[in-house]
Amino acid sequence: MAKISKMVRNGQVTVPKKIRDSLHLKEGDMFEVEQTAEGILFRPVQTQYRKVTMPELIKAMDKDIASGKYEVVDVESIEGLIDDL
Repeated sequence: MAKISKMVRNGQVTVPKKIRDSLHLKEGDMFEVEQTAEGILFRPVQTQYRKVTMPELIKAMDKDIASGKYEVVDVESIEGLIDDL
């Protein structure tokens, strides 16, 4: 179902919450904007870098550790590796 948004100052357009939630869009996400025969197409793009909050970063790190992608190493082990350099 189509939603209606209003353009405000500086050409800003609000993406309706239901759409933001379904596409997992967050403040700071980037879009490719294209003029088409039907109007304007906003396509979310993944950039290499995106500002994230500390809680988001910690949650992502915890998920990676839980999945076995990374392992937790104690500080003494790291200090030993540095001393070996």
